[in-house]
Amino acid sequence: GNLNMIHVNITNYNASVLVDSVSSNVVWRGGTISDCTLKDPREFRDAMLCHDSLLTLDGLEVTRNSFQNFVFVQGEGTLDVMNTDIYSNAPCNTIFFQTETGRAISLMDTFLEGEASNGMIRVSQVGTNGAELTLDRTILDSRFSQFAIYSFAQTTLNEVCIHGQTTFAPIFISGGESVLTYNELYMDSIVVVGSSSSSEVVVDCDTIFIQDSGTSCIANPSSCIDTGGTSCLPSDASECFDAQMPPAPRCDNVCRTIPNVETCMEHLRDLKCAMCTEAAAIAAGSPLRPSTPYVYELCENTKFQITNEQVETIYPMLDQTVIRCGVDGDRSKNCTIEGGLLHVEISQVSRATTFPTSPDPVTTVEFQGIHFTKTIVDPRVRRSASIWARGQQGITATFRDCHWSNVGGTHAILNHNPAVFGDFDGSAEPAMTVNLMECTIGDSNESFDHYGLQSTSGELNLNGVTLTNYLAPIRIFGAYEDALVSLTNVNVTNCGIPSSSLFFRDARMMDISSSSTLKAAQVTIRGNSRVQTHPGGIIVARNATLEVDRTLFENDLNTSLAVGGMSSTIAVVDSCFVNSKLGFLIYGTDGSNIVSSNNFEGFFLDTQCRGSFEESEGTGCIDPSVGGGCDGQCTPFDSTTDCPALLPMPTVATPSPTPLPTTPEPTLPGATFAPTRMPVQITTGFPTVSAAAAQLPSTRICRYCGGDAMVMMAAICSSMLLFL
Repeated sequence: GNLNMIHVNITNYNASVLVDSVSSNVVWRGGTISDCTLKDPREFRDAMLCHDSLLTLDGLEVTRNSFQNFVFVQGEGTLDVMNTDIYSNAPCNTIFFQTETGRAISLMDTFLEGEASNGMIRVSQVGTNGAELTLDRTILDSRFSQFAIYSFAQTTLNEVCIHGQTTFAPIFISGGESVLTYNELYMDSIVVVGSSSSSEVVVDCDTIFIQDSGTSCIANPSSCIDTGGTSCLPSDASECFDAQMPPAPRCDNVCRTIPNVETCMEHLRDLKCAMCTEAAAIAAGSPLRPSTPYVYELCENTKFQITNEQVETIYPMLDQTVIRCGVDGDRSKNCTIEGGLLHVEISQVSRATTFPTSPDPVTTVEFQGIHFTKTIVDPRVRRSASIWARGQQGITATFRDCHWSNVGGTHAILNHNPAVFGDFDGSAEPAMTVNLMECTIGDSNESFDHYGLQSTSGELNLNGVTLTNYLAPIRIFGAYEDALVSLTNVNVTNCGIPSSSLFFRDARMMDISSSSTLKAAQVTIRGNSRVQTHPGGIIVARNATLEVDRTLFENDLNTSLAVGGMSSTIAVVDSCFVNSKLGFLIYGTDGSNIVSSNNFEGFFLDTQCRGSFEESEGTGCIDPSVGGGCDGQCTPFDSTTDCPALLPMPTVATPSPTPLPTTPEPTLPGATFAPTRMPVQITTGFPTVSAAAAQLPSTRICRYCGGDAMVMMAAICSSMLLFL
């Protein structure tokens, strides 16, 4: 028989297949399928079955579903899809799957987005009846699918655009070039990333991979490389055909009711709906409000639980967006965001996925007075973070008076714009700027899987921030690939790397690497006793630059060094090292450029140099596995009787080797919240040390020789007597 369905909407359906079409014709015109988990007793988990029948889908939107295959075609079945958008579904096997007995799949004016382990569109071995695959004016956005298109059938592609990443090749055609016809095929940002089990790319083809008949590349990928039975064909279009990707607006996918943008939001879904609705109104030339900033208030004394990342994770959509707790953005008003893989994602990509025709690019967003807590870890996801700032350079996100606690993901803040989406270990594009102003992090022995705060090729500025009781098994801070991290008026107390960490031997509280720069001014680092062994340290540079000014290190125990680096530029000015047990205060390997000026030290245990130390080449002062003992040049600190970091700021700035600029404090025009800077209260129990006690002759340290070591021991003993 025949079944016609017109404007049928199905949501929250959690049982067997939606449509099981056998020897009949089914037409579904207009409607939505959303938030369904499709699973039948046979464990097929197919949304639709098409067997010996014609299935027509016209004008559907398919979002946030879980299925194995969206449509499974077999037994002379034919599938026609038109004007349909399929996106934001859970990872699947395929979207359209045709077996060897299927007849044809045809797509026109259709958008597909997803992560499909066996290809977004897959046509298997062709039976005796032959098979056809036709795509016309179709966009495929791959998220780590094995292929966008995998076909053994006669394949025709006309005005087709393919974006994203695949683990084998974007298009895989078996049967030689004769089975493929294409015109206006465009590919953008396609990168073959290799399988999840191996980073090795098995075929060197990021366009159309052709396998001749009789060759079995899928069964044995290694046989596909440099053989006569394969070839790689180019695409033939320089731009995508004139189509929206995806069609917009899509506010109806998240909106249950349209909230009033002038009142507070009780649910994160309402917040996303409000932002989307306002963007749509602006794009249509009928703005809901006369001017920026676009302020959205979260209702006070409310816990916002993220249970569905697609509609509840915050994706700012408009430039100059302010999201705040209550009317004044005050943290004491108790707005808590909890759960989910991500609390906030900031990028042009995430905004475009939900609303691609937003009138202005997002360049400035601000969050005020919000408590972020309890992100989760999903083993299928490489990274999870409270804040994922993955926008490009030129975008700025500012967090004022916010708090992070018990964040269970891999990062509290991840500032990273990967060149390949999801490839966190590969190269990065210049990333956006993240500012934390008067925020706090930690307070209950935090435990992160990887890092606390990380910036790769971006800029991370902390001003008036306090980190307390904060543990991370790799790093508290990480800066990589030309990143800039600025710390101003920051307090780091009782933080470090737990001894149970698998990465304990490589522990660094602040790891500044690969041409990155750390600028620290008026920073207090106190009571951090959990970074131990070699080659750990508190602030460590590797081929990077450190500028440390008016910084206090106090009661820091059991670590190799306070400030140091390998092949780096290290400038430490007007800083203090007191009441601590550190292997070295300021340390650099041979080849590092060390500048130390007007620094103070007092009452140290087991310190090998009471000043700055430059290690000789080939010795193992920090890493004993290098061998050769420890040899280098120790230069005592300048004569000073007081800790410069505790003195009032001079009216004229103290000269330093490299001027340290003031960290900017971006504020949105018209924003109503401007918290008062809290003064830093620094207490210290160390005694005042005379100038004579601080003056030691420059000497060489030899851990395993006699004379110089005795000279050093005598100097240390004399210094201790003066303390007493």
